[in-house]
Amino acid sequence: MKQWYALADALSLMEIEAVNFGGGECPLASGFVDFCRYLRNFGIKLGLTTNGSSQSFQEIERYVDLFHEIGVSMDFAEAKLHDSFRGYKGAFEEAVTTIGQLVDYGINTELVTCLTNNNCSRSMLSHLHSLCTDLKVDYWRTTRFHPVGRGSASLDLSLTPNALEQAYSFLYELQPDGVFSTDPLFQALIAGTDEESPCQCGRASLRIGSNGAVTPGPYIHRAVGNVTEENLDDLLQHSALLQQLRKRELFGKCRICPKRHVCGGGCGSAVYAIEGHLQAPDPACWVRPGQDPDPAESGTKLTKKNHGTIHEYYLCTTYVSIRS
Repeated sequence: MKQWYALADALSLMEIEAVNFGGGECPLASGFVDFCRYLRNFGIKLGLTTNGSSQSFQEIERYVDLFHEIGVSMDFAEAKLHDSFRGYKGAFEEAVTTIGQLVDYGINTELVTCLTNNNCSRSMLSHLHSLCTDLKVDYWRTTRFHPVGRGSASLDLSLTPNALEQAYSFLYELQPDGVFSTDPLFQALIAGTDEESPCQCGRASLRIGSNGAVTPGPYIHRAVGNVTEENLDDLLQHSALLQQLRKRELFGKCRICPKRHVCGGGCGSAVYAIEGHLQAPDPACWVRPGQDPDPAESGTKLTKKNHGTIHEYYLCTTYVSIRS
């Protein structure tokens, strides 16, 4: 744990604004709450993403005020489907119970959905939105599935470009004034050609694994170094991969796309997950330059950042406001 406290000191010196804990049930780790307290003493905002298990909630119930926001993963509005997807009976009921308790505590609460080929229909999404409303969460936050890690064995979950376009169109239609997104493809769908919303991966964020490995984001598993062996600030300054992400070149159809200045080639994590490099367009992009009608220069001005949520700083994600 000494190495993690040293890392917290480094994050403070670098004036890091926020840290999110995810990618597993972090509250079950020994010393988790004490480490969160240490980070909060530096004024760092904390977020937590959890599957909502009762065991995880019991570990943090007395300390929920440490967190600026807590997101609970729910991929279906029906118990049978959610339990099957999560791999154990009772997952849905536990998640609903945890969300209810968080709302009662007054914590900024998100219902988090990973958009897959199995839940992206308008009917499925409509039911999830209704569930969010019934549970009175603050936000419904969606991210699209990336075939990395264990997900690499489930390519059938990947959204087709058409499916993603339809899903994003639905989210926008739900509440045009109450949706904001940092996914470049969402911006490409809604905004004109004079907006700019590049992928945050490697620009404003990074991921640090439990073994200390540093990657540009949660969906790129290629490490640029390890904080247990190297100085984090040096890694950020000298990593070739991070430099490529910050100064991405456009390839393929992106070179002639009228939306190229809006999305900058789409989500770098998505490109890297599929291609193993950055020299390609976002695989989920539906835009067909030269075939689709040219968009207007000015479109809807979506508010993209500075809503105070943690994930908007580092992840290509979309929020739908449920409680204003």
